[in-house]
Amino acid sequence: MNNKNIVSGLVIGMRKSGTTWVYENLKKSSLVVVSDKVKESGFFSKNNKLKVEGYHDLFPDDDSKIMLEVDTSIIYDLSAAKKIFDYNPDMKILAIKREPKEYVVSRYIHAKRRGLLTEDTIYEALSNQEWFREELKFNKNINRFYSIFPKENICVLDFEELNSSPNTFFQNGFRHLTSKNSDCDPDLEIINPAKVSSFPVITHFISGAARFFRRLGMYSFVNFFKNLGLHKNLENSVKPMELNDEEIDLIQKIVNEDEAKYQI
Repeated sequence: MNNKNIVSGLVIGMRKSGTTWVYENLKKSSLVVVSDKVKESGFFSKNNKLKVEGYHDLFPDDDSKIMLEVDTSIIYDLSAAKKIFDYNPDMKILAIKREPKEYVVSRYIHAKRRGLLTEDTIYEALSNQEWFREELKFNKNINRFYSIFPKENICVLDFEELNSSPNTFFQNGFRHLTSKNSDCDPDLEIINPAKVSSFPVITHFISGAARFFRRLGMYSFVNFFKNLGLHKNLENSVKPMELNDEEIDLIQKIVNEDEAKYQI
């Protein structure tokens, strides 16, 4: 990768908020490039092992196109905002915010499937796992970026708009990241719907192996596990979960405290 071209736009999260859909649709554009080796490089995370040259090598070598990345771990990483600013102080940042109760349900199902949560209920998971509670604190997380970058560099889109008007959602995000109108219409197919595993032990092994190789920067192995498609064959669509009053109250308490302490 020619170092004259650097990544100029990042989609930083939230998780379970349509970022894979955004990534797949960005790949259709002739104006931008995203990594064709891995969706989330982890380059700006605290566990990063890559040098700048290695990071750039993840992208197709085409200096005529705008380089973008989608990495949902970024918004939760305490050190990412400064690392991004040091890399490119003009970075355009896009975050997607999801309704808290919807987010908790989707994230709980996803984390259970990957073996990140073992609790039998959402209430227990939120009570026991600090990282799960921290992911709910959108204002706190996005404020790390507002404290470093100019406000005009940051755009927050609502996940609900993706559901109600996906073309408008995509065009608005694309325009913020590139200062251009998109040259393609997004595919409307849902990507990564919530699922549960029929064989949790095998699914946990596959997910754990993928995380291990991603931390080492061995993205060919990450894609090997992904392209096997085993996880898809082991998973079934899940019925919508109903939150009980205790869980709703806890979610609202976490969100209220976050919004009272951090303004955006």
